[in-house]
Parts: sequence; C-alpha cells; structure tokens
Amino acid sequence: MEKKTKLRIEEYIIVFAIIAALFFFTEGFKVTGFATASKGITADIGVTSVTNPNYGAIKGTLHFVIKDGDAVISTDKGYDFKLYFSTASITDYALVKTPSGTSFTGTLSGIDPDGTESVCSSSTFTTQKMYYDENNNNAKDSGEKDVYTIMTDSNGCFAAKIAPGSWDIYG
Repeated sequence: MEKKTKLRIEEYIIVFAIIAALFFFTEGFKVTGFATASKGITADIGVTSVTNPNYGAIKGTLHFVIKDGDAVISTDKGYDFKLYFSTASITDYALVKTPSGTSFTGTLSGIDPDGTESVCSSSTFTTQKMYYDENNNNAKDSGEKDVYTIMTDSNGCFAAKIAPGSWDIYG
C-alpha cells in the first residue's frame, strides 16, 4: 500500500511540474482544466477553449449628434463610416496604408455591438490591419504603428478584432 501511495504522489508532482512549466513557457497564458489518462486507452477531453492572447475586440455603435448646450437635439446613425484604431496620432488619412504581402483581416460574427440583442447582432464585421506610413515611403518601417480599420454597418454598429492595448479612435 505504501508503494502505491508513493507512486501516486510522484505522479502528482510530475503533473504539477508540467503545469508549472507550461505556465512559465507561455508567459502566463492560462489553460485550465482537468483530464485523466488511463493505462492503455485514450481519453477524449473534447475542445478546450481559452482566451486569445493575440487579439481582442472593441465593439460599439456610432451616432452623430447635434447639441444645444448639454442637450442632444439631433441624432443620426453613423452608417457606412470608416473607423481607425491607432496608437499613432493620425493627421493625414492618406498615410494609412495596406502593407505589402499578406495583411491581417479579422472577422467577427454573432456579436452584439449595441447591447440590444437585435439591431446589430446579425451583422458580420471584418477588420483590416494597416499601418501609418509616417515617412510616406510605401513600406512599413520599424517604429511605424499598426492601424486597424473597420466600416460601420447600416445601423452604425461596429466590432473590431484588434491586438490588446489602448487605442485612439479616428474617423
């Protein structure tokens, strides 16, 4: 009995070491769950879903308003409007360019940008990753910032798949 207990403790130590190594090598990328492997057979644990460490999403609705003091006196949907998400200050939209070669595009569907579960939830949104060509040489140079673009839909709704971080919004 003592030998089985000792073996079981060693198995737990090995599992703990593997989990610790995964945590260390993935720099905090968190995969959690539990699975048991038995001798001589496979164990199907199904699909494991974890948050995407490379991308997140920003969603919302664009409205154009006219104010009289603090009172909103007119609201129009910001439909078919291009939004830019950037960490660089965009002063010339002609400098927002598509990189040569392959470029990231991210599609989101089944998302509810306005939170009403009706107006925007049937739209599909595609984000394009571009860059701000500060020196206007038509090549993405070191230090030139990424810019993600998205078009609002017919209701002014948008959902952009972008890298984690803080972004300024231009349009």
